[in-house]
Amino acid sequence: MGFQFGIWNYKLTGLEDIEVTKVDADLSNHRISAELLITHGQGVGSCQLKGDLFNLKLNSTGHIFVNGTNVVVNYTIHTKIVEKQGDFHMQIISQEAKAHVNGSFFIHVENLYMGSKSLTQRMNDILNENYHYLFHILEPLLGNALISKIGPGLESLFERYSYDEMFP
Repeated sequence: MGFQFGIWNYKLTGLEDIEVTKVDADLSNHRISAELLITHGQGVGSCQLKGDLFNLKLNSTGHIFVNGTNVVVNYTIHTKIVEKQGDFHMQIISQEAKAHVNGSFFIHVENLYMGSKSLTQRMNDILNENYHYLFHILEPLLGNALISKIGPGLESLFERYSYDEMFP
């Protein structure tokens, strides 16, 4: 069966205070990369875990709480140049965001073992001891959240300013 993880009504906070630690613009290949640091982020929502994880059988639905510090995100956009009203502008073709934890990562899932708070707590302890595996599962959610926040801002910037105005 493997492992299935579903999440809904998930809200990430802390994405408002992102520090840009490095930018690399390879304009000849239409690629801009940035290293971003999220010093503290939180997530709250509902989730379902089903299947085998760390050789334990799970079948649970409940709330999920996540805290992370010093999460490093490598964000890359690929662009093309388009002409608009006689000016050349950048247009985003694709975006990707890959993350890893340089600080701490804490997760708590309610009702991991329905009816047993002590087993639920022990499993949460195991998840936190092995957070890097779980972070790998949650990373696409974080990446998509960042893309949905950053992408529209960059699109507006590229729409407003021509390539020559941005890179004289």
